Amino acid sequence: RGGNAGGAVAEQDAQLALDKLDTMASEVSRAGSTMDWGKENPLPVSALEGRYENRVWEGKAEQSAWHSVTISALDADTCRWTNEAGVSWTLRRTEEALVWETGAECPGREQHRHVTFVMQAGRVTHLLGPFHEPYHKEPTTEARLAPADAAAALANSQGQATEEKKEQGEAEKSEEGKEIKAERSAPPQEEHGGAQAQRRKTETETAETATETAETATETAETA
Repeated sequence: RGGNAGGAVAEQDAQLALDKLDTMASEVSRAGSTMDWGKENPLPVSALEGRYENRVWEGKAEQSAWHSVTISALDADTCRWTNEAGVSWTLRRTEEALVWETGAECPGREQHRHVTFVMQAGRVTHLLGPFHEPYHKEPTTEARLAPADAAAALANSQGQATEEKKEQGEAEKSEEGKEIKAERSAPPQEEHGGAQAQRRKTETETAETATETAETATETAETA
């Protein structure tokens, strides 16, 4: 009996949620007609693309792979609903910008003929799917960042780039210093050998000149 009572309460809660979502769907439909989206200015399919999660059954036994959905564009007027269970069907544009019609291949189409997308602040935030249950659109990484967080992330990135550039400069200077030191400490073998040969040649020439001078002096003395 406890199980039956719990099921009744859950069913009642679900019905209340559905009634609330029916009201929301009506408001969304009216909002769509006031946002300048329409036949002459259709809502881009790219605005609908993304991953959606049904959180109504989150943490409950009824939760399944059918509650995780990806919406992907097929063409300008058609997109595809695919859940993690591998079941998919098409959604086609209607005259109402935010209301899309389910394809004939959709299971339970008799009770689920349309999907209504909900926009807030110019962005699609969730959709109303089967039984008007909300599927919340997962934000991108960029969307999750608040302005202050984005500025901090940019500053951090710039700081890392500056630090890397500084380290690279210091490394280059260090390598250059090592090369200069190595050049200074290495004995200039060829130049040293050449200088030694030149010195020996000079010494030989000096000795020969001294000998010639001595011989000339001797000859001069003998003549005198």
